[in-house]
Amino acid sequence: MPIKTISGTAITGAIGIGSTVASIPASGTKNGYVYTVSGVSGTPAGTYNAIASPSVPNQTGTRYFCSFADAVVRSSVTAINTCDSSITPLQ
Repeated sequence: MPIKTISGTAITGAIGIGSTVASIPASGTKNGYVYTVSGVSGTPAGTYNAIASPSVPNQTGTRYFCSFADAVVRSSVTAINTCDSSITPLQ
């Protein structure tokens, strides 16, 4: 599911959970994950780097998630510093 909007307060449509579309903060904490968005440019945003990391690894979550301009949600069991095509797409 492609990202629909990116603003200073939220990313909408970045992560599809079943048939529900999640709205996540552009930065901050929600549901045990810390969210960061960087490298946003263009209107609509043509480039971005969104990363979700467990706030307490192995307690609030065991996987790290990210997405960048290809709009593919990716996951890793190790920390993600920059999202790129080397990180496995979420299956």
